[in-house]
Amino acid sequence: MRKFLFVILVLSLMYPLKADALLEGKIDYSVPIDYSVLEESELAAAANKDYVNAINKIGSAEGKSSLESAKRYYKLLGDMYPDNLSYCVKLAILYDIAGEDRYAKGYYSKALNMKRKQAYPFYAFGNYYYKREIYRKALKYYKQSYQYGFSNHYYTLKNMAVIYEKLGDTKAALRYFNMLLELTPNDEDLQEKIRLLEDINSQNLLYYQNSRIHFSD
Repeated sequence: MRKFLFVILVLSLMYPLKADALLEGKIDYSVPIDYSVLEESELAAAANKDYVNAINKIGSAEGKSSLESAKRYYKLLGDMYPDNLSYCVKLAILYDIAGEDRYAKGYYSKALNMKRKQAYPFYAFGNYYYKREIYRKALKYYKQSYQYGFSNHYYTLKNMAVIYEKLGDTKAALRYFNMLLELTPNDEDLQEKIRLLEDINSQNLLYYQNSRIHFSD
């Protein structure tokens, strides 16, 4: 308990996420912290509690408070364990929620540069661009997420299908919607979506077949 109280004191004395200056190439002159007295499990548990609360209560006063607290915890954990991919990605997501795009992209890029080839960081970065309707970049990261293990991940498949539909590629959209249907075979809305796209795709094929220039022998 004494260690945990010390952590709270350390966090309260730190400037809010001052170590973020590292992303900008600035020097951090804060007093060095003796990480050996900090217990990772206690910090991680507190960070995760605030992280979940921040995500579930976005926009509320409690959610905003949890968001700032989670950012501080994960920043401290990131300083203690700079190679921890999970801490880095969660910080990126928290900055994304906060609308601090510069820091969010910085931490997403840092996570991807760890070269662990895990699906979730790519998926999360895809979500960052999807939310901002930058669909081609979102698709780029979803494809990598798919490649590294999310080939049966519901939201990866769904978002890829939606993007292809928005881009007018009904053939690719159908491919991913059909893969999605394999995961949720009783989804009637999805079945109707596929029927509609199949009709559109057939009409497109017929149009291009009829619009070709035919040369006589």
